[in-house]
Amino acid sequence: MKIRTAPLQTKQGDIVYLAEQTVNYCTINNITLSVSKTSCSHNQRVEIIELLRQLPSISTLEFRELGYMTPQPRIFELREKYDIRTTREDAFDRTGILHKRVGRYALVGQARRAA
Repeated sequence: MKIRTAPLQTKQGDIVYLAEQTVNYCTINNITLSVSKTSCSHNQRVEIIELLRQLPSISTLEFRELGYMTPQPRIFELREKYDIRTTREDAFDRTGILHKRVGRYALVGQARRAA
């Protein structure tokens, strides 16, 4: 996993935020991804939906390796606009510990229209 500093740009309404953030580059399923290191809920939602668009699926353990310690709240919030499927699997973490019923998330539908 390579780490470098790069500008992060996010947009809320008509305001664009530009800030220096630490960016992690990592590879999951032979796809290289960049993820900023921020705990801002808005930025995490933007980053998580981009990850879900790029990958066929991603597990809670993989999210943790990217720095998202608890991705479930962001997934819950994203479900207001996106169709995200959760499946459960048993998985080993990088230390060899088996975790039962780990969530694996997949984007199955694009943005939902407001009702």
